[in-house]
Amino acid sequence: MTHAATHSSLLDLATLVTGVAALCFYIVRRFTRLPLAVGLVMTSLALAGAALGLDRLMPGLGVRAGVGAALDGIDFSGFVLGGILSFLIFAAAMEISLTALRQRWKSVAVLATLGVALSTLVFGLTLPLVSTVGLAAALLLGAMQSATDPVSVNALLKTLPGIPDSFKVKLAAESLLNDGVAVVVFATLLPFALASGETPSVGGALLLFLRQAGGGLALGGAAALLASWLIRSVDDAALSLLLSILAVLAAYALSLHLDVSGPLAMVVLGITLGNQRPGGALTAAGHAQLHHFWEMVDVVMNAVLFSLMGLQVLVIDFRPQQIGFILAAIAASLLARFLSVALPLWLLNRISNEQSSLGGILVLTWGGLRGGILLALALALPPGQNLLKVGAYAIVLFTLIVQGLTVDRLIRRVFPENVMKS
Repeated sequence: MTHAATHSSLLDLATLVTGVAALCFYIVRRFTRLPLAVGLVMTSLALAGAALGLDRLMPGLGVRAGVGAALDGIDFSGFVLGGILSFLIFAAAMEISLTALRQRWKSVAVLATLGVALSTLVFGLTLPLVSTVGLAAALLLGAMQSATDPVSVNALLKTLPGIPDSFKVKLAAESLLNDGVAVVVFATLLPFALASGETPSVGGALLLFLRQAGGGLALGGAAALLASWLIRSVDDAALSLLLSILAVLAAYALSLHLDVSGPLAMVVLGITLGNQRPGGALTAAGHAQLHHFWEMVDVVMNAVLFSLMGLQVLVIDFRPQQIGFILAAIAASLLARFLSVALPLWLLNRISNEQSSLGGILVLTWGGLRGGILLALALALPPGQNLLKVGAYAIVLFTLIVQGLTVDRLIRRVFPENVMKS
């Protein structure tokens, strides 16, 4: 293939992705009142359904094959895990108040660590009881579904004014950190589940986990210190924006080369830069422009991600006989999420003064949406793991559509005084 042809195909692909995202975004904003994330997924699902219907009516057109080939060219897993995820997690982390996080750090930490472990175990031990999936595969899917997607949660929080600010911080920060931890757990369990190559020992797996998690946090801290110093040393808004983009790209690329957690690095980098105050050469106006820029990046890339998520129904091999497994996976995911929130917070209630109510636990459970990270991890699995991909996609759609459309009603019941004020 010539260079011109390669550039043309990349341009065509970029045009297709942007066009789909813009169309879905326009439909949601122009004709619906749905939360953006939910509306984008539902709209792209409707477009996928229309493509399937047209393919059945006029099979000679090859609509499904053409759209499927285009989606295969996008490589959703690589697109998310190898690129767009860095910007989305960084942008979400920039909105976390460090002051509020310090007040809730105990609950956030216990949910992002013990919570992920419990969610993985509960799901992994429950699913084999109600399906034909083996323990190792169930634990792998359990680790994947433990990642409450920070992108989905952040998009949801922007549409729910009735949640107290302290509770928003708990839900948003937990989703950011447990996402990074869950991805590390997934990478640790993957060799065991697939039984391919040399399976590491339990000690080796623990060292891998510590290296990925600790390395990601350390890399994020180092990148944050350097980026913060550089941004505060220049009095130029455009250069500050460029330096922040460079920090995200360089830190995430380095995490891939060092085999440490890129998501955790982005969390540390985003929280640090998001909470730096104007000072040095960084003016208040430049500080505001930096935040506004990343808010726009967040919205635009969310539109791309959620639009593509709905279209993935065209490349996943759903079969009628899988309905029982789908229902079992959703039920196991709900049980795992509830216990992974309730038990750690109950333990924290016993040993500290940071209290959590049953209503708050229910909101954390129902508000724990899954999204692009779970789907990207599932689609990155090797051939022969179709059932896990089906289960992952079903969990994503259920949490985004069913939970995403009903969590506001639960919030009105749990926090009625905040809803009245808003």
